Parts: sequence; C-alpha cells; structure tokens
Amino acid sequence: MKVILRKALPDDYEQIAFVHYKAWLETYTGLLPESFLKNRTLESSINIFKNNLCSNTVVAIVEGKIIGFCGWGHLRNNSFEENFGEIHGIYLLDSYKKHKIGRKMLEFALEKLSTKNYPKVSLWVLSSNENAIHFYKKLGFSDTGIVKEENLGEIITESFFYKGNLKKHIPGYVFYFNDRQEKNTVKLRCLMLNSYNYLTASFNALPALNAGTTVAAILIASPVCGLRPSRAARSRVSKVPKPIN
Repeated sequence: MKVILRKALPDDYEQIAFVHYKAWLETYTGLLPESFLKNRTLESSINIFKNNLCSNTVVAIVEGKIIGFCGWGHLRNNSFEENFGEIHGIYLLDSYKKHKIGRKMLEFALEKLSTKNYPKVSLWVLSSNENAIHFYKKLGFSDTGIVKEENLGEIITESFFYKGNLKKHIPGYVFYFNDRQEKNTVKLRCLMLNSYNYLTASFNALPALNAGTTVAAILIASPVCGLRPSRAARSRVSKVPKPIN
C-alpha cells in the first residue's frame, strides 16, 4: 500500500471532515455513550475544518483519497509553567489500520512540533481506550496520572499523556465533600498557577447535585485557596450538572 503524507490544504476540509466523522463512530462505539455519538453529524465536522482552514494538520493519502489525519498545536488550557505542544487529535479509518499509518502521521506531527520551541508534547486520551493508550506508550508517551472528567450523558474520563521531561506537576489542594442524602461526591481542586489561584470542580455523579452542598463545599475550600468565597460560589453554582433522564 502506497501512502503519501503531506500538510493539509484548506480545500481538504470535506475529506478530512468525513474521516473525522466516520473515525469517531468507528473508534468510540462502545466506549462513549450511544446517545452522544448519535448526535454527531458530518455537517458539524465540515464546519470545524472549513473554519480552521485545516491548519497544522498532516493528511495520509491512499489512491488519491484522504484516509487519515493528525492535528497539532500548543497545549490548550495549559496548566504548567512549561511550554507544551499538543497532539490535538489523530484519526484513521478502520480499514487502513495495522499499516503503521497512524505512527507515521504522529511522527510527522512530532517533527513539526519540535521546530516550534515545544520541548515537550502532550495529548489527552480516553482512559478506557486501551488500544490508543498502548499505541501512545509504544511511541514514548507516558501517563502523568492527571485526569479530567466530562459529562457526555455519562461521566467519562480522559488521561493526560506527555513525551519529554515533565519538570513540575500542577501544585494545589484537593477537597472531597460527600452529600450522603444525594449520594454524590463534589471534588474541588485548588490550582496555584503563575501566582494566580483557581478553584475547579468535578462531579462524580449522574443525577443533579444538590446546589447547597456545592456552595458549602466551595465556602470551605475557598479560603485555603486564597479566593473570595462569595465570588467562587457564584461562579460554580451555575455549573452544577443538569439531571440525566
């Protein structure tokens, strides 16, 4: 199989969008909530790549057709004191896997990042995607132990991987508060970054959290973080998850 790699052009957006849409369904069926996957559309993928002009992306071409791509750039929402690059995503149609195409695209992206003053490269991977985790580890990425949660109809967890020497993890405090009546847990983390303090909350629960529990947890945690409790409480109450039917 002859595979051509090249940087994507703005006019590639329709083919890239098709790979993005189809690869999501092929890869994440069984790993992400069915209701979430059903709501994904080809049109939304087209809009993404039409608007970003397919920048910082390598495409894999077989017989004149784009069958995979990999995007890169700076680490979004960087919480480290260091300069990180990020693999924003790598997608390959199932029928072209097992030919080291994904590896070649990732190596292409890593080479581009190395020329942009990114001594370290990171990525987020679905914690339950064992195939992807094995792939990244084979290419020298390591699990930092840092995770984030997202509510996609169900709570899913992503793990933060990096390649290079990670000098400093995010410092801070973690607080857990249990709402026994609602059987929910509020997890608050105070992050101290570049002389600023942030209070983040994650919710280990499917039903709606009791807003009073959230406010109480924030009022207790905020002084330790050096934050104004009332302001922190107002900003977090608005982000209490909605009930899931």
